[in-house]
Amino acid sequence: HHGDWWAVPYKERQIKEKLSSQYSVSGIPFVAVINGWGQAAIGHTREDIMQAAQGPSTEVLRVLAKWRAAAGVVTNRPDQLPSGAAVTVCGLTGAAEHNGKTGKIQGYNSEKGRYTVDVGDKQLALKCGNLVQQLKVTHDGKAGVVDSLEDDSVKV
Repeated sequence: HHGDWWAVPYKERQIKEKLSSQYSVSGIPFVAVINGWGQAAIGHTREDIMQAAQGPSTEVLRVLAKWRAAAGVVTNRPDQLPSGAAVTVCGLTGAAEHNGKTGKIQGYNSEKGRYTVDVGDKQLALKCGNLVQQLKVTHDGKAGVVDSLEDDSVKV
């Protein structure tokens, strides 16, 4: 078990061989997204991972949500940004004046694939890729917020 993911210990060679054959493992590391019936739910995990690594930080959340849906995992929210989460708006080109604003997630519109974000003076409908969740951290007894994954800055 590796975090929330299952992993096969190296010493379990028979299990490794059986799984390698069943899921067409072509190299390591290998990620298999498996549904409740033991069938491969996603056949291109490596490509998903590589593509997510090249995109904005929220692309990883989109890929994870896609994998969970394909595997039949039911959650009480459509993605990983829950209502009430503090976020920073980024990457907008058509309404760039909102970049850098902070707000709170009010909900998710699954038909439009957008979050409703209250930024104080108005509500915006934004894609996941235009939001960075603010993470609360504590360091040396001081509380702060990480609101950017672009550098090592933490507001305390």
